[in-house]
Amino acid sequence: MASICPNCHTAEAIAVLENGDGISLFPCLFCTRYPRQTPHGGTRECSAPCATPHCTGWITDVYYFRTEIAEHVERQPCKACGSPKTKEPESTSPRRRQFTPDPRR
Repeated sequence: MASICPNCHTAEAIAVLENGDGISLFPCLFCTRYPRQTPHGGTRECSAPCATPHCTGWITDVYYFRTEIAEHVERQPCKACGSPKTKEPESTSPRRRQFTPDPRR
C-alpha cells in the first residue's frame, strides 16, 4: 500500500507495510522524510487530488500515531466522486531517475 506524504503532500509516495506490530512506514520517495508525529501521539492528515477525470475533489490519508509509532493509515475517499485513487505525481524522485543500463547491449 502507498499513501500521501504528510510532509511534501505528494500522492502515493510513502510505502506502508502492514505487520504483526502494526505498520511500518518507509521514507517518502520525493522528500526522503518519514511521517512523524509529536512524542505524545495523535493524528496527522494530508490530502492529494483525486485521479478521476474532471473531478476536482481530494483524497485524504489520516495517520494515527501512538507516541512516535504509527498504528495505522486510513484513506478517506474523494467526497465528490467516492474514488480512493490519487493522481500520480507529476515529477519523479531523483532516486527513481537513476540510470538503468539497457540489458540488450
